[in-house]
Amino acid sequence: MDKTAGRKKMAGRAGGSARKDAGLLTIAGAGILLRFFYCLFSTIYERQYDIGEIDLAAGHTVSGGHLAYIQYVYESGHLPCMDFDPTSVYQFNHPPLHYAVSALWLRFASLFIGNTAVLEESIQIIPFISSVLTLVFLIRILGLLPMDRRGERLAAAVFAFHPALILLSGSVNNDGGGLLFTVLILYETMRWCRAQEWRTIVFLALWFGLGVMTKQNVAEMALPVGAAFLYIFAKQAGRRRKIVSQWAVFLLIACPLSLWFYLYNYVRWRVPLVWVYTLPEDSWQYVGNVPAVYRFLLPDCSELVSNLRQGRIGCGYNTWIQIFRTSVLGEWDMAGAGRTVKILALLLMAAGALPAVISFIAMLDALLVRGVHYGVRRYDRILLLLTYAVTMLFYLKFVYDYPQQCSMNFRYITVTLVPTAAGAGIVYGSMKKPLRVFAALLTAVFAFLSVLMTAVWCAM
Repeated sequence: MDKTAGRKKMAGRAGGSARKDAGLLTIAGAGILLRFFYCLFSTIYERQYDIGEIDLAAGHTVSGGHLAYIQYVYESGHLPCMDFDPTSVYQFNHPPLHYAVSALWLRFASLFIGNTAVLEESIQIIPFISSVLTLVFLIRILGLLPMDRRGERLAAAVFAFHPALILLSGSVNNDGGGLLFTVLILYETMRWCRAQEWRTIVFLALWFGLGVMTKQNVAEMALPVGAAFLYIFAKQAGRRRKIVSQWAVFLLIACPLSLWFYLYNYVRWRVPLVWVYTLPEDSWQYVGNVPAVYRFLLPDCSELVSNLRQGRIGCGYNTWIQIFRTSVLGEWDMAGAGRTVKILALLLMAAGALPAVISFIAMLDALLVRGVHYGVRRYDRILLLLTYAVTMLFYLKFVYDYPQQCSMNFRYITVTLVPTAAGAGIVYGSMKKPLRVFAALLTAVFAFLSVLMTAVWCAM
């Protein structure tokens, strides 16, 4: 069989959902069990971000943080922006969908759970479900791309065992929900590009609107989705009237869902449409006084040595090191952890760094350099490459505009795992056997260390 025929066969096998495969189902099942294990043995206060406190037994108080936001909606039955300027309370400026869904869950669960401490912990069911759905649709995206089953399993293993995705499964803020809708937007856009069906455009509009109603940065997906739309419009000369009609429906659904919260706050409270809470310059996290060459290019070796001497892994100011570190450890700096845990964390960072670099190179090869060779459809290449590029550009701008260590967290660019893992899966089938074995071994070591690190997190 020649290469062209092989590509056609591979592309023909790619369907609208993941193909039934025992290995793939096993990987997905293991990923779901790992998420369940993590949530079961981690509280709503462990490895979280900006959560504040929740105390359902103490009665209503206006305190800051994501948990306080959920409690406010749960107890009042409406959004805090209806009572006061949401920027006046820490983290209450976020769009409301995640908090409303969490509050509704608390209302439902309170019918069966009398213990308030257990009821509060049950909030984790929302990010857990979001995480499971994210994994399912990530694997479905792989099923739309031209990769053989070995490559599909490799990419699925990245999604199933990546520590950043495990951490999101128990994160009670809105990061997990934002990622879920971003993945749904990618999946639905890829489906719409294949066949411009009305049902698909309606779902895409819903996911986009609900996504921006969950987390503001989901709006960045308008650029890659718009580029894919324009490509289809240019190629489908005979269907342009239908496409324009579908765009109109998309805007009619997505715009009100996306903008109402921001417009309401602007009209009533004069909150800018794009408003971000900013830490003061005297914060210990402030890095604006560090030269740009150390922040965005080469790391300062003295910083690394200083951190290691103090028994820390992290709390740095180089963006690229922070990306690698927070992608597997979150913002945990290990200062209070034992030597064994620190060694395990370093091994996990090292095991994650090399596959990340290889996957980035594979993405460029599969989606930019030799996409035609691999049989990747051009609109998929446009969508995935622009998703990566736009996400990274907005991230770097965010890091520059808000020079704090927390701004460099990988959780703001978690969606970049999609094009990189997909690129690795596409390229994997054409690798020579020694390289395939090496790539599979790297992925297996990374997955094993991720499972081990999750167990350590839950045991501490």
